Amino acid sequence: MPEKEDAIQEVREKLVRIEVLLENINTNNNLKTELIEEKIKVANNRITDLENSNTWIWRAIAGALISSVIAFLLK
Repeated sequence: MPEKEDAIQEVREKLVRIEVLLENINTNNNLKTELIEEKIKVANNRITDLENSNTWIWRAIAGALISSVIAFLLK
């Protein structure tokens, strides 16, 4: 009987170790998910900034072209 109890105790200890590992994996996955979400937010902000800069550049080019045409017509 003591052998059976030892085997049961050993199985319980291994089960506890497995539970701890599973909890750590879950926590680790949650941290990775949060990190990825944060990186996505930063990337989206950078994309928005680049789009705004692109719009500003095209407006500046259009303004320069219009000014050049007006200056050419007034000469």
